[in-house]
Amino acid sequence: MKPRPKDALKECLSRIFRSEDLKTSIRTLYSYFQTYFPLDFITILIYDAESHTVKYRVHSTDVGTVLVDELIRFSEDTKEDAHGIIDRNPRTLYIPNGQKHPLVKQFDSYVGIDQPASMIMHFLEIAHQEYINLSLVLWGEDRYHQKNIRLMDTLSEMVDNALSHIYSQMIIADLRERLASENRKLRRRMPHIAAEGTVGLSDLMLSIKKVAKLDTTVLLMGETGVGKELIANTIHQFSSRSKGPLVSINCGALTETLLDSELFGHEKGAFTGASTVKKGVFEQADGGSIFLDEVSELSLHAQVKLLRVLQSMTFQRVGGQRTISVDVRVIAATNRDIAKMVDNHEFRKDLWFRLSTFPITIPSLRERTVDIPILAEYFANRLSVEMNLSYRYRFASHAMEQLQRYGWPGNVRELENVIERALIVSRGAPLSFNELGSNVLERVSSSLDCGDEEVLTMSEIASRHIMNVLRITHGRIEGKGGAAERLDLKPSTLRARMKKLGIRITKVPDNILTTLK
Repeated sequence: MKPRPKDALKECLSRIFRSEDLKTSIRTLYSYFQTYFPLDFITILIYDAESHTVKYRVHSTDVGTVLVDELIRFSEDTKEDAHGIIDRNPRTLYIPNGQKHPLVKQFDSYVGIDQPASMIMHFLEIAHQEYINLSLVLWGEDRYHQKNIRLMDTLSEMVDNALSHIYSQMIIADLRERLASENRKLRRRMPHIAAEGTVGLSDLMLSIKKVAKLDTTVLLMGETGVGKELIANTIHQFSSRSKGPLVSINCGALTETLLDSELFGHEKGAFTGASTVKKGVFEQADGGSIFLDEVSELSLHAQVKLLRVLQSMTFQRVGGQRTISVDVRVIAATNRDIAKMVDNHEFRKDLWFRLSTFPITIPSLRERTVDIPILAEYFANRLSVEMNLSYRYRFASHAMEQLQRYGWPGNVRELENVIERALIVSRGAPLSFNELGSNVLERVSSSLDCGDEEVLTMSEIASRHIMNVLRITHGRIEGKGGAAERLDLKPSTLRARMKKLGIRITKVPDNILTTLK
């Protein structure tokens, strides 16, 4: 025995509201109407009364559901018919034969319908001068009975709720399609964009392009700011996987509690707060590449889990029983000496061998000062366009010498920031970099001066320097003027370094203390 139409529609609405997919919602609504009305197909469309146009969006039958985004502009002769429909009360209209209704006939002609059909139409004003229309259609003339029309009137409030939800999904689907279109355009430009990271790296480009065409695991090594992420992007875009995704994750920002969920995903209900199924980064990267930035910051426990996945490319989501297989190319990056970490038992040797199939060392900027003029000119030209400057930039005669004399602890990223700052403050004057003459390295060494007898390790120097910067910024890590910005690090990277070095922030009234645990 079928449930009452209203009860069944309540259940139908519940399923529609739970659905995030437009086609699923429409199929659910179609199945409901097919159960309680004679039906060949349904259409759902959006009518703009101001422009007298229709977006023919949905056509659902037993065979399937078709979504079409086309603008149909009606003739002026049918405008009165349209207003006659939308001004009705109640908002359910029966048309015994669409071929005899001027507006419907024009629409049918556009979509290729040339035979009689009976229609029960229900419409809802969804926004100012914009209406969403649902039509139940049955082939043949005058096929619906009054009881069918009365039932639609009875259900009108709940049908309105369903249409409102479907309208929202239509808008989202439209936005997603626009985003996908923009992404497709961006993908076509990516080889050019990615090449920005290789400006001044012509010697390395041969190796990069050669390994890009293979599926070999690549390890990018170099100091912070040398452009490892951009080179990872270049490798992906020159590979056979360029049509697939490139998914990046900063390993230094992964906490032990979130590690499995971020890498491998989780099932609904796997833990408190897991209200939906979530795909991890490996699953998201299937068919493409995954970029493991700061891979040396992973704990030994996390390294074991990563090694297991890299060996088999299989895993299970948190709370799941099904083994998931993926096809992923791995690109990793580090700014640390992993070989030394292996010797110190801070990094697993087997994972190191797995990641370093094809290592690429990216030289620091101070090791290739000959590239600085090329990079400076490139950044100045690009940033001038991006900032829409009203004046033309030019470098002072001594500018390149100033740039080449500086040590560039932040590498290419720092150079770009310095050029951008100079363009802003110059106001058309020749670009000069006198502030670099103050030598940041001298200021750092004086703040770390420990006398002739004490020699600090690199970790101790890094700890003291980070603590000094944290005191200057009053413990603020992120944001404008924060410690991460001053150190030219990502906030997540700085936090990971602090954790590894045992630095913690203790706030006291009107002051801040940074201490080693």
